[in-house]
Amino acid sequence: MTDIDKTHSYPPTQNEMPDLSALDNKLTLNRTLNGWFRQAGLEDHQAKALWINYIRLVDQLVWEYNVARQSLQKYVDKPNDLISLYRCTAHMETCINTIRRAILFARRMRKHRNSPNIYKLTILSDSEGKRLIDMRNAIEHLEGYIREGKIVEGQPFFLLMQNDRVELLGEEIYYSELANWIKQLHTLANELADYRSSDSIT
Repeated sequence: MTDIDKTHSYPPTQNEMPDLSALDNKLTLNRTLNGWFRQAGLEDHQAKALWINYIRLVDQLVWEYNVARQSLQKYVDKPNDLISLYRCTAHMETCINTIRRAILFARRMRKHRNSPNIYKLTILSDSEGKRLIDMRNAIEHLEGYIREGKIVEGQPFFLLMQNDRVELLGEEIYYSELANWIKQLHTLANELADYRSSDSIT
C-alpha cells in the first residue's frame, strides 16, 4: 500500500460531485440571439469584450465540470476504466483554470465604469479567490516542481480526484464548494446574457 492509499480516498470509490447538469451551458448562444433580436449588449468596446468573454468562460466552465463529473461516475461504476479517471482529471484541471479566468473577468467588469454594476459574490472575495489561485498554481507549475525535486517519493504528483474533493500539493477544494462557486458565476452570467446598456444588475 502506498502513502497515497493511506491518507487519501484515491482512487475514488464514490462520486460526491453535485449534479449541475440543469445549468444552461449555452449562454453564449443566448447572448448572441439577444443581441440580434433584443439589442442586448454594451456600447463600450472594452466593456463589451469583458462581458462576452465572461459569459463564454462560464459556458465552458459548466461544460467542463459536467464532463468531469460524468467521467468520474463512469470510473466509479467501472473501476477498471482508468481512461475515464484520466479524462476526469484532465477536465477538472481545465475547470479550475477556467473558473479562475472567469473570476478575473468578473472582477475587471466590476471595476470598469461602463460595465454592468455587478453585485458582490463570495467567490469574488480575496480569501476564496486565493484558494483557487493556489490550486491553479499547483496545477500549472507541477512540471517545475517535479523538475526541481520539490515532490518527494510517496507524495502525490498529479491532481487527485477523491470521493469528495480534489487535492494537489497540500491544496484542496471540495466538490461542494466548487459547485457552489460555479452556480454563483452562472447566475450572474445568466443575467448578463440579456443585459443592455440601459439595464442595471443589482
